[in-house]
Formats: sequence, structure tokens, C-alpha cells
Amino acid sequence: MLQSWRADGPLGLFDAGKLSSQIIRDVPYAILTLVSYEVLQLLIHRFRATAAFSSDPAEDDKTRRPKVPRRKLDDALCGSLAGGIGSLLTNPMDVVKTRLMTSTKAGGSPQTVWSSAMSILRDEGPTAFLIGTPARLMHKIPANGLFFLFYELFRTMLGVNDTGN
Repeated sequence: MLQSWRADGPLGLFDAGKLSSQIIRDVPYAILTLVSYEVLQLLIHRFRATAAFSSDPAEDDKTRRPKVPRRKLDDALCGSLAGGIGSLLTNPMDVVKTRLMTSTKAGGSPQTVWSSAMSILRDEGPTAFLIGTPARLMHKIPANGLFFLFYELFRTMLGVNDTGN
């Protein structure tokens, strides 16, 4: 990054596909993480609701679902898993973005997102797209656990509910 800064100035960090590579990484990451979080929350809520019924079917009112209290640990766990899923699935684009952000114009024309991805694949093979995965997961898993824990905490504090009221 420092090399790119020195060679191209501060705006050099965002030219020649560098900004577009961030967008191409961040938008799918956000979508995958948010959808994963909602699906995981739904699954854990269904599991807890099913477990809340008694073991005697005669005692259960099948038309009524029990109210299952939301657990903050569930929010953090679902958030952590969702962040891991989003990070893992978008890591190839993170590799491309990092290569573009740290490349300089010296010695040739600037690379595009596509040409950078093809260069990585050709020169280093498909496993190169997994470079940095453990470090990214070590950052994103706890960060997303905390993010979604506080997200749900503030939703509760502000009186936001899922019915839109």
C-alpha cells in the first residue's frame, strides 16, 4: 500500500479497478453475511420453538407456537457463523482486491479486476484465491459476532420489532 501511495499518490489506491474490486468484494460479502444471519436466526428459533413443546403430543396445542425468548448468545453465535460464511465465500475477491490495491503502474498498464484474477489463476493456481483465509476469518468471525450482538441489542433498546410496528 505504501508503494502504491508513493508511486501514484492517495488516489492511486482507487484507480484501475481498485475501487471496483472493493465493491465487487463488499457487496456480495454484505449480502451473504446478512442472508446467512437471518437464515441461521430462523433455524435456531425453529429449533428452540420445537424443543419448547412437551414430549407428550396430547399436551401440545399444535395451532399455537410457543414464544421463545431471544438469547443474546444466539445473536452472537449466528453473527459469527454468518461472518465466517460471508468471508469464506468472498475470500477469492479479497485476494484480487488486495493484489490490485498493492500493485503499481510501474512496468506496465494497470490491471483490471478480471485481468488480475486471471493472472492469479494462471501464475499461482486456484489455491492462491484462499491466501489469507485464516487471518480473514480470525478477524471477521469475532467482529461479526459482536456486530450482530450489538445490532440486536440496539434494536431491542429502540423498540424495533419484526412486525414493523
